Amino acid sequence: MAAEIAVDAAVAELGRRPSGRTLRWAFASAAAAVREGRRTRPGLQAMDATLTVAVALGVRRQLSRWLVGWVGDSPAWHAGGAGLILLTCPHTLEAELAGTERPGGGPGWGRNVLVRTVGSADQSGIDVASAVLRPGEGVILASDGLTERMGPPDIFEVWHATQGAEDVAAGLVRAAVEAGASDNVTVTVLRHCAS
Repeated sequence: MAAEIAVDAAVAELGRRPSGRTLRWAFASAAAAVREGRRTRPGLQAMDATLTVAVALGVRRQLSRWLVGWVGDSPAWHAGGAGLILLTCPHTLEAELAGTERPGGGPGWGRNVLVRTVGSADQSGIDVASAVLRPGEGVILASDGLTERMGPPDIFEVWHATQGAEDVAAGLVRAAVEAGASDNVTVTVLRHCAS
């Protein structure tokens, strides 16, 4: 429910000219909509959402420029012939404690504890990364369910072996489910084509 509210509000805001400012407004609008949903819908007072969005700043035949904004733990990668480059850093307790001694846990401890969400009271804003794509390269946006059972080499293998963006997304969802993902798996793939 919270994710649907956040996406609807962000998409409505992104109908304007794409820019870093518009992207930030889209996330602010999504956060306000989630907070309003919490206030007005009985039983949903604790809802929050994560959101990762890619916006094209310019698309030409040989080059496209993208901004990726995120709040939460849904990853995005720049995918190319040489591999994957992670564009996002999850807003989790695990990521915040990286390199520190973790009380009560080893690797993976705090992975599912979000420290920033769309609609949270402490809305620290979004993080933004940029990507420049050339023909054959792309951006993969996913829910954290994809990475529950698949690492970057597995994700790149599907990317590299599959041509169309829709087929890559379907292949990644299928591979994650077959690997035993217990969380929801959602994938969107943007691929820069020369034509």
